[in-house]
Amino acid sequence: MIDAETFKSGVLSFLNNMSTGEPGVYQNCAGGKDTLYASCFALMIYHYFGELDKFDSSYLKSWGNYILNFQDKNQGYFIGPEISEGNFLSNGHSKTHLCWHSTAHILPVLRILDLMPRYPLHFMEPFLNINFLKQWLEKRDWTKAWIEGNNLLFVGQFLIFLDEDEKNKKAKDSISVLLSWLDNQIDFNTGLWGTNGYCDVFNAVYGAYHQLLLYYYLQHDVISKKNLINAVLSLQHFDGGFSKNWGGGSCEDVDAIDILVNMYKKNNYNYKKIIKALKKASYSVLRRITQEGGFVYKRGKEFMHNGMEYTYAPANKANMFSTWFGVHTLFLISEIIDLPCTRGIEYKFNKSCSMGWHSTGNLKKKPFYDGDSGQIILSKLLSDTYFFAKGMKEKFTILDRAYNVIKRFK
Repeated sequence: MIDAETFKSGVLSFLNNMSTGEPGVYQNCAGGKDTLYASCFALMIYHYFGELDKFDSSYLKSWGNYILNFQDKNQGYFIGPEISEGNFLSNGHSKTHLCWHSTAHILPVLRILDLMPRYPLHFMEPFLNINFLKQWLEKRDWTKAWIEGNNLLFVGQFLIFLDEDEKNKKAKDSISVLLSWLDNQIDFNTGLWGTNGYCDVFNAVYGAYHQLLLYYYLQHDVISKKNLINAVLSLQHFDGGFSKNWGGGSCEDVDAIDILVNMYKKNNYNYKKIIKALKKASYSVLRRITQEGGFVYKRGKEFMHNGMEYTYAPANKANMFSTWFGVHTLFLISEIIDLPCTRGIEYKFNKSCSMGWHSTGNLKKKPFYDGDSGQIILSKLLSDTYFFAKGMKEKFTILDRAYNVIKRFK
């Protein structure tokens, strides 16, 4: 495993290379488009590493103004060029969803900069009406649990913003309704949403990560914790990843890992298996670092965020979204495990409820090599060999057989 200095210097070098030189303006990947997302991911990563203080106040002010200039005064959305100018190459996400998604990433960045949006979040006004909120909730489609998890987090996050930052007295009532509805929708057999006949466990976990952030942030009791832990652990492959197929993924891995880290902190159930899973998962995440110092979403795969053309990155070329989530995921694991790649780094998380937020604790970290080092090393060697060989020659069909053999050792 790489050491902390190599990890940190590599990521910061990648960020520096993605900067256009103008305050706050960053490319999505080398040779890629400038995006508002990239600007936010860069600032959050600098914040995570405690590096924002190295920018002078005038530079940070310009960075903040760059971001604020993208807010639509009529609706309150933050809409970057990836939404306003670029094409959408898939129809899996509505324009509203994309605007929510973008705004959800902007608000934590503004909090880090001690800034407020220039205009109110007008688009949230209907959700302060309890009847409207209930009707909206009843339209959620658990066959699309992953997307709905995002939607539910966004509405919850925006309501929390209205409560905490805008001091809107109606927001608390809406938050209570949302949490009560979520409680009533849980499948107690898995601790997830949607597994009672609507979707598989994979999609349910990828969705649940999002609304569970509301539970943690609001200190709302998580229901069926033991079954939730078992459901998440059941998804992990021998290579340490949590995607449906080998190789992990920036979203899939953080979705599962965040749940395991939070559940570890809340009870002692299956804690040995959680520790072992987090150790293996760290290799899945680190395997996605490129020579650029940043991360890819998945090795050997092109990347495009939510179908937005401006966020395209070729296979094996690091991109800003995956780098932010990769850094975040390793710091999450570091809450429990003394990872060599983060050892000594006084990392931070986002300050407000959103993806990127986590409530840090003072737990005594478990050593990385402790009794199960043989299986951890074997997992790394076997999975690295598999992906290296597959990348060299797709015609090695024998590898498919090897995959099935290796999988038995899970």
